[in-house]
Amino acid sequence: MGKCASLFCSSDGDKETLHKRITPSQSQVESQKEYWNDLADYLRVDLKSRSGYPVTSWIQGSYKFATQIRPARKGFDYDIDLGVYFAWESKPEDGAHSATDLKQMVQDSLSAYAQDSNTDATGVSDPKEFCSRIRFTDDFHVDVPAYHEWGDVRRLASASEGFVDRDPYTIWEWWIAAFDDVERIRARRMVRYMKMWAALKFDPKSESTPSSILLTVLIAYAYPSIDLATVSGDDELFSALVTAISTSLSESNSDEVANPVDPEENLNRMGNDFSVFRTRLQELSDACNRALLADDIVSAASIWSEPFEFYFPLPDEEEVRKADTSTSGAIVSAFVPEVEITVILPTKRSYKLRNGAPNIPKGSGLEFRLVNYGLAPAGSLVRWTARNVGPAAEALNDMGHFNGFGEVALHETAEYKGKHFMDVSVHLGGRVIGMRRVPVTIISNSIAGTKSKRLFSKRR
Repeated sequence: MGKCASLFCSSDGDKETLHKRITPSQSQVESQKEYWNDLADYLRVDLKSRSGYPVTSWIQGSYKFATQIRPARKGFDYDIDLGVYFAWESKPEDGAHSATDLKQMVQDSLSAYAQDSNTDATGVSDPKEFCSRIRFTDDFHVDVPAYHEWGDVRRLASASEGFVDRDPYTIWEWWIAAFDDVERIRARRMVRYMKMWAALKFDPKSESTPSSILLTVLIAYAYPSIDLATVSGDDELFSALVTAISTSLSESNSDEVANPVDPEENLNRMGNDFSVFRTRLQELSDACNRALLADDIVSAASIWSEPFEFYFPLPDEEEVRKADTSTSGAIVSAFVPEVEITVILPTKRSYKLRNGAPNIPKGSGLEFRLVNYGLAPAGSLVRWTARNVGPAAEALNDMGHFNGFGEVALHETAEYKGKHFMDVSVHLGGRVIGMRRVPVTIISNSIAGTKSKRLFSKRR
């Protein structure tokens, strides 16, 4: 088993793991469900009135596949896909409405819903080629595609191509049939890991990004090629799948990834950026292999933090002690970081602490300095990472951030109650020679009117 299997996933629901940190909390899932159920109830009635045809709805996408991840960065949205199906017993072209008619009805219906002050909708975006989007509070939106349905045949309404042959139900059936009930649970975790890596490493503002369905299908395609008897924890299985996918795409002379239920459809919609995807996938595979070959759990966790950044948790002291210390004991104790924390209270009074910061009033400034920086071996690299933990961080999807290199970390602001960590690691020659988790516990302050928007974050 890889050294970081317990940091990927654990049966202990209280333990901080990668899977726990990237997965929506139960309260977030329930909140989303309440939103889209209310919207679906409204759309079925309103669209039937507008169209004169029976209308049904079906949740689809990541929510249906049970592979949803939390937004990678604070300020990004959760995404729900809710299909609406107009039923008439003839070909879509023979009905009373065109594809653009159905799309306009959906757009108008969503706008009417958003204008109702009794809903939590905040607005409707301009329509896209295949759907309309309505936004809600709590960093959440619903994409609503429209379909014609006749028996078991469903056609998607598009803005420029009329009705096209795309049916989300058939690919969901394929996914369900691809695994038995037990292995499907694990496959869903693999998809979540892959999706979070992509969300962190691709910038949707400047480049094409791999779609959720593309990553889901690639995992399912690669799964049968893995000898499950030779892999143990999620770290080993994820590494094997990434390597299999990377090898397959590198050996292929085509940029096409066929839809498993419609070979004529190419799930790759990245265009020329697909070569970038191949390159970054190879980099991910290299990181996976280095992590599995690492000498100790601390070094392995540090390498896993390259693709997963602040989402990947570091081991606590107890995990380090329990790990095989045949080599890690010497490595971890080679350099012991000593961290000085300067706390700047909202009143501007300041004081200093060492290696931990309990009872910090929210709104305080925090500055971290490695006081024994000069004693680190020549050529050492010091890395700072803020990792937020707990319900408040989860509610805001503010799970942390990279905080810079060197003797001093970037300035932080203490926001929202809870326990968080400033992690400092010291690297030499590609190995971790020292690490310290600096706990920061934030409490409420007594300053009236303070409104906090961050938990434990860099000053922008």
